[in-house]
Amino acid sequence: MGRHVVVTRRRFLQLLAGSSAALLARCAPAPGPTPSPEAPMPTETAIGPEPTPGRPASYLLPTEEGAWVPPASHAAEMPAGIRTVGIEGLGEFTFDTSQVQTLRPDIFQPGHFSMFDALVHAAEHNDLELEYHFEEPMDSHAIDAINGQSGWWYRAQYSGGWTEANAFRMDMYPYKNGTKLWVHRENDARLDAIHTSFREELNRLATNGGQVIIPDVTIRSPDWTRIFQDVPVTAHDV
Repeated sequence: MGRHVVVTRRRFLQLLAGSSAALLARCAPAPGPTPSPEAPMPTETAIGPEPTPGRPASYLLPTEEGAWVPPASHAAEMPAGIRTVGIEGLGEFTFDTSQVQTLRPDIFQPGHFSMFDALVHAAEHNDLELEYHFEEPMDSHAIDAINGQSGWWYRAQYSGGWTEANAFRMDMYPYKNGTKLWVHRENDARLDAIHTSFREELNRLATNGGQVIIPDVTIRSPDWTRIFQDVPVTAHDV
């Protein structure tokens, strides 16, 4: 009788991976010459819709054929219908998107509004006590309290997307049809860090004469890490 061996799931996957790698190695073509470390890596520049098989087309814009300008009549879809805002510990509250007025007309076109505007409108038309203020050093509205409780932040999910722990100004985050909005209690340390990042951003803008310059950009791969500092952000107008 053969010896009974117990193999864990993890060990089984390791053995399977090793067998697959060995099989692929036997079937793989002979390797080509190893490029010199000094030799530049090959680059691919596609200037027309002639994709490599199995890869999407790539365009270098603008070109005579590929230049694109949005039509003058372009307009985003207007929010419509009765929607809800969920608030942790308090429930869900409805609001009429056609009645929401934005607190940031410097940003939003008429009829469009932010996640924060949705919350304000829902609070005004339901049994909610919402206290907030606009803080100029952050260029943002901040929630002071909801029904006497402080420490609020939010999560948002567009239709077809997923909820992320974001650090984006609530009164600049556009509300769209199909949005799920949830306001929740956040720990003081994270909330302070978010607000501090807003203030630092405004300070950098003032120091840089209004130009957006990212202090640190890190790009990681499995084999290397590159760090770039003071990276200017420029519009490409495509």
